[in-house]
Amino acid sequence: MSKWDKIKKKDLKSLGEAPVEASENIQAPELAPSDKRFTGRNKRIAFTCRPEFAEELRRLAFEKNCYQIEILERAMEIYKKTLLSESKKRETKKPLLNQFWKVNFICDNCQRKFIRDRVYSPAPDLDQLNQYPTYCVDCKEVIEEEKEY
Repeated sequence: MSKWDKIKKKDLKSLGEAPVEASENIQAPELAPSDKRFTGRNKRIAFTCRPEFAEELRRLAFEKNCYQIEILERAMEIYKKTLLSESKKRETKKPLLNQFWKVNFICDNCQRKFIRDRVYSPAPDLDQLNQYPTYCVDCKEVIEEEKEY
């Protein structure tokens, strides 16, 4: 036996046992990682803006780990909600005090007596006027200013 044969046998034993069975992942097909953020958006929008706005948009998208268009979509939703709420506020704003004509009434605010004049009250109709406070023209302006604030 030559020197080389001894070295070969000795070196092979020092390596240990050969693996018997290879892992199954070698036989599995190799797939590229998929993007979990698929959005289905396919309409391109191009617009120009100030550099500060573009930088702020990029920064917000990076912080939220989302697309820039998602930031703009959220902003659009919030904008629509505020427009809707503002329009509802304008529609539902009713006069605070209703106007009636009355004979012989006393203003509940200044206690002056009026013979025949306009009376202002939160009462919904003339039949219920006695159940609500009544105000003269001068006091009406003061009362409405207080209720607005």
